[in-house]
Amino acid sequence: MHRMSLRNFDLKFKRHTLVAMAIIGLILSVVFIITDFLANKEKDYAHLINISGRQRMLTQKSCLLTLKLQKTTEEKSRDNIKRSLSETIELYEASHYYLLDTIKEKETVNLMKNEISPHLSEHISILRKYLTSNLIEKDEINELIDNAHKYLEENLDKVVFTLEEDLNKLNNSIHLVQKIGFVLLIIVVLLEVFFIFLPLSKELKVQIIYIERKLKTLEKLNSEKSSFINNMVNELKAPLSAISQRLHHEDLLDLKSSMDKINQTFNRVSQLFEIDEGHIQFNQNNIDIHYLIKNIVTQHKTSKNEMIYSISPNVPKNILQDKNKVEFVLNELLTNANKFTEKGLINMAISSDDTSIIISVSDSGMGIRENEKDKIFERLYRTDKAIALNIPGQGLGLALAKEYAQSIGGTLFYASKPQGSLFIFKFPFLKTPGIKRKINRVLIVEDNEINQKVLATQIKNLNIDFDLAIDGQEAIDLCKTTAYDLILMDIQLPGINGLDATKILRKDLKIDCPIVAITTNVSVEMKNEFLEHGMNDVLEKPVSSVHLTLLIDKFRS
Repeated sequence: MHRMSLRNFDLKFKRHTLVAMAIIGLILSVVFIITDFLANKEKDYAHLINISGRQRMLTQKSCLLTLKLQKTTEEKSRDNIKRSLSETIELYEASHYYLLDTIKEKETVNLMKNEISPHLSEHISILRKYLTSNLIEKDEINELIDNAHKYLEENLDKVVFTLEEDLNKLNNSIHLVQKIGFVLLIIVVLLEVFFIFLPLSKELKVQIIYIERKLKTLEKLNSEKSSFINNMVNELKAPLSAISQRLHHEDLLDLKSSMDKINQTFNRVSQLFEIDEGHIQFNQNNIDIHYLIKNIVTQHKTSKNEMIYSISPNVPKNILQDKNKVEFVLNELLTNANKFTEKGLINMAISSDDTSIIISVSDSGMGIRENEKDKIFERLYRTDKAIALNIPGQGLGLALAKEYAQSIGGTLFYASKPQGSLFIFKFPFLKTPGIKRKINRVLIVEDNEINQKVLATQIKNLNIDFDLAIDGQEAIDLCKTTAYDLILMDIQLPGINGLDATKILRKDLKIDCPIVAITTNVSVEMKNEFLEHGMNDVLEKPVSSVHLTLLIDKFRS
């Protein structure tokens, strides 16, 4: 499938997704609008029910105030009763007219106009007469109360009942709309799944299969290209080396220098292919680091720059590391320092801590711009100054140096300084051991099959026997019957985890061999916790063969 069709598929997928979302949004919007409208009507009905109930209460209150007025003779008390009765009448009358204007249902409106309004007007008229009269007959009050109960309270109860029925209908309508909306959503989603997304997923699977085939073809072509270039480099290196070895006459020195540069370029291209193909190997050697430093500095001394070096007293003389890779990185750093420094100072300083060698190479040359310091380790990258001043180079040296530094478990980085450049190369080491402790059998405790295979392969390559346990309990059971020289313990295990298993091994079984945590979390806090539980060291996942080899050699010391 070509690039254009992939773009069309992406547009098609987005378009169908937008349509699907728009339909769902439309249904939700309609349901929300209808529900909101019905909910507002529900509030209105609840308000009308409240006012109708209050009218019934005001009817009773007016009768009680009239009865109280008839029995009271003290003038001040009568005035207070009359004021309360007047306020009741005003609210009573205003509420009635509000209900007449607001209620829309025909049956309820007719009840209000034909049954309630005439009697309410008569009731209010009698009440107002009592406000101005000093003498109220008891029989009149009894008649007023009877008429209020017969013509007003009972009819107001009918109004409330009618409104409550309408309110229940509204509630049922809201629930019905919500249910219909929910059912429509389910139907729409199912239709979208079957008629939009399932066809799209099938089309996507076809495209994925096509892309996978293309990728396999490209990988094959890339492999063939790499093989061809590598073979070409090897074919050219042999005659170039032979020619270079025979060019010693003074007139031919320039030609020899050019041939050496071509040969160096071929070597670097070949080294890059080794890295890309995953063929880079870790070869541990016994290195006299003091002699190595002195020898490299001597080789790079020139008449145009002063070159000095210093070795801290705490740097061990003999260490275990990959000599070729350490030597390559140092050669590259000094070559660059000479190349970019004119009549200046180049200083190499070597120090160490318990586990690492730290080598800094500084110069007083032209330095590196701030915006370029993150790019100098990229392949084929050359600084603007190098291009402008026509300084020779292919932009491969620092890229290779960083790859080699990382391959031996180290780091290489550029540090800013006011003038010139400063590179820091740090790598782990082991002191040359005296009498070695034997490590003949290792227990790998790991539940992930891929991690099991990786660790097993690495241990097997070191010619060490091993057993596998998939959880903490199996590790404990194996340790009861077998003596191990080293245990590689995963932390996140099913059942008994790595920390609890270590505690049991140390406390209950009295196991004293080294136990190393295998984990992705190597923060300082977690390392301290591992050590507190009886572990001896930590290896970070994914475990590299370099770090594993160094760790085993450490426990052999």
